[in-house]
Amino acid sequence: MELEEQVDSIPFSLNVSDDELIEWAKRREKRAREVVGQLVDLRTAYQALADTAQRYGLAPPDPEKHGLEGAVKRLCDEQWWRRKLRQVHAQALEGLAIQWGLVHKRAGIYISDESFKRYQQKRTRNAQLFQVAELINDLGQKYTLAELVALSTASLKNRRNELMARMAGFQKLAFMLGHAPEFYTLTCPSKYHPRHSESCERNKRHDPDLTPKAAQDYLNRLWCRIRAKLKRSGIEVYGFRVAEPHHAGTPHWHTLLFMAPQHVEAVRAIFREHCLAEDGDQPGAEKRRFDIRVIDYSKGTATGYIAKYVAKSVDGHGIDSDLHGHDAKVSSQRVTAWASLWGIRQFQQIGGPPVTVWRQLRRLAELKGIDENPDLALLETARQAADSGDWAAFVEVMNGPTAKRAVQPVKLHKEWGDQPNRYSEPVGYRIIGLACGAQVVRTRKRVWELRIHYRGEGGHLKDKPDPYSLKGAPGDGGEPFTLEDPSGPFRIEGPSKERNQSGAWEFHYGDVAAYSYELRKGLLTPAAARRERQRALRPWSPVNNCTRAEPPNHELTNSHSTGSEKTTHHSRTLPPVKGIIANASTVIKRFD
Repeated sequence: MELEEQVDSIPFSLNVSDDELIEWAKRREKRAREVVGQLVDLRTAYQALADTAQRYGLAPPDPEKHGLEGAVKRLCDEQWWRRKLRQVHAQALEGLAIQWGLVHKRAGIYISDESFKRYQQKRTRNAQLFQVAELINDLGQKYTLAELVALSTASLKNRRNELMARMAGFQKLAFMLGHAPEFYTLTCPSKYHPRHSESCERNKRHDPDLTPKAAQDYLNRLWCRIRAKLKRSGIEVYGFRVAEPHHAGTPHWHTLLFMAPQHVEAVRAIFREHCLAEDGDQPGAEKRRFDIRVIDYSKGTATGYIAKYVAKSVDGHGIDSDLHGHDAKVSSQRVTAWASLWGIRQFQQIGGPPVTVWRQLRRLAELKGIDENPDLALLETARQAADSGDWAAFVEVMNGPTAKRAVQPVKLHKEWGDQPNRYSEPVGYRIIGLACGAQVVRTRKRVWELRIHYRGEGGHLKDKPDPYSLKGAPGDGGEPFTLEDPSGPFRIEGPSKERNQSGAWEFHYGDVAAYSYELRKGLLTPAAARRERQRALRPWSPVNNCTRAEPPNHELTNSHSTGSEKTTHHSRTLPPVKGIIANASTVIKRFD
């Protein structure tokens, strides 16, 4: 597909801001609720909304998974539209950046500079939210989300330390059991690579439809086939794999595996066979698709071979520069942004007990009464191992690195919750503790409530905005913001520095006028804008939606900073403007 065709195939402009995406999601929710209210049959409503989602490249929710009502509720939710739209837009933007040569070691390494900038802006917004979001439990204890994030594996330092502790634990166990370490690198076929590694020139074999996400899917399928063959051969392995990007964004995997010495050659043969199964006859495939690095304990530990890849993919700790000479700390941020954009899981444990059990054990205090209760005594032994950060001892308690889940003595304990989620569905089973034999110990005892403080008049924090307060990101200055008249669908927008440099007010009535205004502001590409304008201006009867009469020729005109330039919006019949302004004047005065 030519670049021009790729651009035309994307319904949204590539340069829209996140604020514009949010506004679009709000309008989609409003429109979806109108459709559901006007169509009696739920399945017909779902099909209409699903068609709209697919028109914008969004996969609609599956009725088989969520139920028909649950799927419709998701399509009527701004958050659902916002999340899906952000993902599709970000990946479309990055996919074109890759094709345009903006992603490689001499341009934007791993990820384009534009996508990296947007990722940093998102991180900044989240950090601001964490500062004003507060969790309060039933004991009255209060913590900001920022404080709790610093204590969890969401903290980069904690994530790296936990990964290294688990890897070192596997290595310790392997040494005790006499197992051999193997370090493999798996690389995708040439068609997944947009640029050559040395010259950065375009790879003629590259298929532009194969994004980094498609490459990760290929590696996942490859691993599934390898794992199945190992199981059929009666070979057990355990360890870790790390996904990291080539300079142009294509992922490859590094795997550190431990196995019985007699299985080493068989494992190598299985990996090599499957890695070369697709396009294995291409020049250089034998050398590049599957690389083996023999681990020599006299020169370093097995964990040391993969430690630098972990650090490079988390926070760059202990590394001055990456393979291409870039600052390691900046490179690690770009790697994290790359993984977030494409939805790539960077680290995966192979074999061993679930890390969630380990984390739940670390929440427990010392258990009492272990002398009379052998199940409790075993649970306390596992707790001590987890509390001291000894992954090897924890795995031993869980019956070894290759034990099946059924024979692992400590398991997660879950209880059903009837509390409704965002879509009025029961939250389902939730982890509330650990079980060992007949013994159950709760690890989650407190009930938490989330409160987000907004900045009100004078800059003071308050729990909730009043009906006329600024609408925007929590804690921001309310820019851009919207004022809504409670008596009807009329609203006033502005002044917003981004959307209205002149400081003039923007007047809108109902959903149609809002569509026209945002289309003019450049949210959609021209082709998509024309299609959407036709839909927006199509009359919609509250009795039936089959009318095809011409719309009434009423106009709403807004003046902008040039004085002479005016934009005309065709809309439905508007109420008297004088009466609207009178109703909204009290709202405006609140912000004087």
